[in-house]
Amino acid sequence: MKGIDDSIHLLWRIRLFGGPVLQDADGNDIRRFRSQRVAALLAYLCFHLGRPCGREEIAATLWPDDDEPHVLSNRLRFTLASLRRQLEPPGTPFGSVLDVASPGQIRLRAETVWCDVAAVEGALRSGDRAAAISLMNGALLPGFYDEWILEARTRFETLGESGEGQAYTFRAAGAMAPASPPRAPSPRLPLYLTRFFGRQTERWRLQDLIAENRLVTVIGTGGIGKTRLTVETAQDMGMPCAFVPLVDLSAPDQLPHSGLQALLTSPHPGIDATAQLVAVLARHGSFLLILDNADHLISAV
Repeated sequence: MKGIDDSIHLLWRIRLFGGPVLQDADGNDIRRFRSQRVAALLAYLCFHLGRPCGREEIAATLWPDDDEPHVLSNRLRFTLASLRRQLEPPGTPFGSVLDVASPGQIRLRAETVWCDVAAVEGALRSGDRAAAISLMNGALLPGFYDEWILEARTRFETLGESGEGQAYTFRAAGAMAPASPPRAPSPRLPLYLTRFFGRQTERWRLQDLIAENRLVTVIGTGGIGKTRLTVETAQDMGMPCAFVPLVDLSAPDQLPHSGLQALLTSPHPGIDATAQLVAVLARHGSFLLILDNADHLISAV
């Protein structure tokens, strides 16, 4: 029986620009994945096509809001199994596309997979910018808002930038809005070391909701960047605000103390902490309080 390396041939063409799209050997396009995390895993492996990727590194990238190793390991295992069912359907040798022979590592085989991102990178390394641009048929992974994807998307979108700073307009992408001028971060908001790109529609929508409602809840699957989106929107609005991280709180009665701490206020002995928090907020007038990771404290919130 022949081994995988004895019968190598191209099994998939993968497009991340305007995708993700899987194209099989017969030219059939597949756009549906079991979940967005399955598609994100495929994209991550495509960005490292042919190179082994550590499982822990992949899990931390796909689910940045989780820090429990057991949970991350299980999520990656289930997501990888779903991706394998799609890339290695019945009749396809196990490991012909996804190589897990090395302990703790996953590799998307460059022998059986072609990907437009890898082709673009190869063209850039060879100095053929025109060929690289011709391969970028649309925005990179539209609808994905992982921070690493947003950074890569911006890098590719500015690939054709000229000396005058005029951005190249891609065929299937809309005109890029000019970058916002740098803002001084609020001392009560988390500080990020990377620039935030994209999601302008969501930011405008969130601003409108905050302006019109006393309570706004941002809901979505883990890892899509809810916290970063909210913090950046708060910075855009320029109103007084404070950030209250709740992920480590185990009891509802701890919430008002955390709120006071975020407002740089010490609890007064003998005074109900909730009443004190309400009084402090009232003195601030128009104020935005961001309660992050509040799922397990809904009643207290």
